[in-house]
Amino acid sequence: MGKYDLLSKEELIQRIERLEADLEKATLTPSPSDDKLGMHQSQHTINFLNILMDTILSNVFVEISVKDIFNGFRYIYFNKAAEEFMGVKAEDVLGKTDFELFPDSRRAHEIRTEDYHTIKTGRMVKEVVEYEKPNGEVRIVNIVRLLITNPDPGASPLLLVMLNDITERRQDQLKLMKVQEADKMKNAFIANMSHEIRTPLNAIVGFAHLVTETTDANEQKEYFSIIDKNCDLLLKVINDILDLSKIESGRLNYNVSEVELRDICQEAYVVQSLKMSSVVALVYNSVAMPSVRLWTDPHRVEQVLLNLLSNAIKFTSKGFISLFYEVEDMFVRVSVMDTGIGISEDKLESVFERFVKLDDFYQGAGLGLSICKMIVEQLGGEIGVRSELGKGSTFWFTLPLVVTDKAVVEKDDPSVLSEYQLY
Repeated sequence: MGKYDLLSKEELIQRIERLEADLEKATLTPSPSDDKLGMHQSQHTINFLNILMDTILSNVFVEISVKDIFNGFRYIYFNKAAEEFMGVKAEDVLGKTDFELFPDSRRAHEIRTEDYHTIKTGRMVKEVVEYEKPNGEVRIVNIVRLLITNPDPGASPLLLVMLNDITERRQDQLKLMKVQEADKMKNAFIANMSHEIRTPLNAIVGFAHLVTETTDANEQKEYFSIIDKNCDLLLKVINDILDLSKIESGRLNYNVSEVELRDICQEAYVVQSLKMSSVVALVYNSVAMPSVRLWTDPHRVEQVLLNLLSNAIKFTSKGFISLFYEVEDMFVRVSVMDTGIGISEDKLESVFERFVKLDDFYQGAGLGLSICKMIVEQLGGEIGVRSELGKGSTFWFTLPLVVTDKAVVEKDDPSVLSEYQLY
């Protein structure tokens, strides 16, 4: 504001009132020197408008800067909000270019490219971007870039840039979205779990009642088989819920020890072979598999294997299911391949998400694969799937052969973990 910077609020109001009084007096009492007074009045008006405009631009919460294009894109205006946002004083900016303002020339080149784009299009540019400040801090801003042409044929056009920092507002929006998403997930969880628990429970209660009403041995045997199957399903749903709760709260225990992968696969094979139908073969050749000793949690690895095998059995009505593994570089890849119904391409990317079911006609809470993913990642590996609809699927996961902080959760003697054993 120049000479008006030191004026108090009361003095500034008095000065404005005197200006207005002079304007009114000049209008009511014309004299022979009207032209001179008119010019004087016009200058007063211009001065007043300049003061008003400068006051507004200096106190708005929008960062405003102006560059002189013909003068090397040097700054000719930099308001107080821009000073606070950029962390530099206007006196240190005016007359300088972005290459002098930004220590990183890469950032200056990016801004110059944006300047040229605005000049080339000649249109106002409005967008939300991540803006990197001179100190390297990145903020989310609403940015408006505008080319201003001067009616004077020889005058330089100007480039006006306005920034509005919306970082906190955007973070609040993201937090709100996360809360809303969590609420949706909670409601979906409650609805899904109530259904998945109620279905096997109704079967257990219903067929238990039928057992008491029949004396036919074959019918009783069939009813007991149905009850047993639904008991297993109910137990699995409850275990999945408990595991998910423990994983999210960080209370799922991992007991790491030196184990033989071939033995873990053999145990999972024996357990699941009891559930196979006569038209589907479960294949695992332990003799052909190499001996791989790992430092990992055998219980969690077997849990993942049982889940993958259980899914394969559920979705395979003919053909075979094969369990095998192979060593690749510094990790071992364990695979479960089936000749089942396969997975459509639109579901492949979401099969490991919560509550995503491969087929709505089959029972299941849609938690098993999500839990498998979290367990495998905690053990330092990755999990994935290859599938073609109608031709089967191959689910796989990896385990590291070298010790990593992620793979080893608990250990007593770190010295024995220096390398893996492969026989």
